[in-house]
Amino acid sequence: MEDPRDEIVNSISTQKSRVRLSPQLIFLCGGEVDLEKKTNHSIRNMFMNQSATYESDTIKFILAENFKDWKDGYSSLSDFENDIAHIASKIVVIPETAGSLTELGLFYGNSAIREKMTIVLNTPHHTSDSFIKFGILDPLEELNQRAVLPYDIDYDAIETVHKSEVDEAIADIIDDCRKLKKTKNFVPEKRGHALFLIYQLVDLCHALTVTEITRYMSDLGCPLDRKSINSSLYLLQRFDLIQSKKRGHVYFY
Repeated sequence: MEDPRDEIVNSISTQKSRVRLSPQLIFLCGGEVDLEKKTNHSIRNMFMNQSATYESDTIKFILAENFKDWKDGYSSLSDFENDIAHIASKIVVIPETAGSLTELGLFYGNSAIREKMTIVLNTPHHTSDSFIKFGILDPLEELNQRAVLPYDIDYDAIETVHKSEVDEAIADIIDDCRKLKKTKNFVPEKRGHALFLIYQLVDLCHALTVTEITRYMSDLGCPLDRKSINSSLYLLQRFDLIQSKKRGHVYFY
């Protein structure tokens, strides 16, 4: 008996297809986040608490903590960073800790990520002379005026930060995302398009093995080796786009 999924996949023409870039994923880096605590202890924590009213099926904020085990899916940090750049609509950095300052420099050094970066910072840090201002903020603003967003958000006096400042930052970021293209012509060679194709295949078929995903990607003119498939599945799971479940000795996605 022929598998009905084969018939469905074979009916798809990738040459006539467009990639639906949804949901729009906002990768959020910054200070500590603990949503179980009643008091805010970082700007990023305030972001996550207040963004719930803005999130929808088309826009989601994703924490960097979801990727602490990135080595489970990737052997190279640069490959991991590039895939984040391919799938995320925005990479938002709030430079409020030593760790987030490191992420700021690391991400700025990656040209693919740089194009999608938005920095949310305290106003005095935007106006003061510093290496970060001259080396990162000014060049980013030359590329995109909306890439650097200063507000009255003193990281060192979190109790003085008004929720309205954070609400304004969230609204500005989401407004920027809504202006981005929602679809693009499918190009098999583009890694981001391949990631979204895997997501759509799993969503369409409901349950696929790695072997089936590999075969269907090849049938659709987008062949990937097992290593690329595994890293794709890792990333899609961490972005909460797909899930995995083991039945017997086989994992289904």
